[in-house]
Amino acid sequence: MLLLGRDELSQQDLAGELCIDKSNVARLCAKMVAAGHVTQRPADADGRSRLVSLTTKGQQVARQVESASASRFGSLLRGLPADARPGVLTALQHLLASVEALPSPRPAQERTDR
Repeated sequence: MLLLGRDELSQQDLAGELCIDKSNVARLCAKMVAAGHVTQRPADADGRSRLVSLTTKGQQVARQVESASASRFGSLLRGLPADARPGVLTALQHLLASVEALPSPRPAQERTDR
């Protein structure tokens, strides 16, 4: 989903966005390459860095997931009493803002190398 609507991201950027370590991102990317959902290429500036982008198939899958998610959350919201919906939406917006304001966790290696 992070790659949807973006040209490409480095594995390091993906790790930061997902708050997981680079080795896990590398494994996830390898599985997604095998499934035909992403491609990887060496970065122009640093051949050790890998840039990841969605394939056409990967874009289709991401859009399907996005649509299913929107439908599911729409159903959840419609299940609430109409007069409660604005309050729930406001609370969710505040929660999202709070999550986005949190500092990124340091990678596991940095936490254990004290």
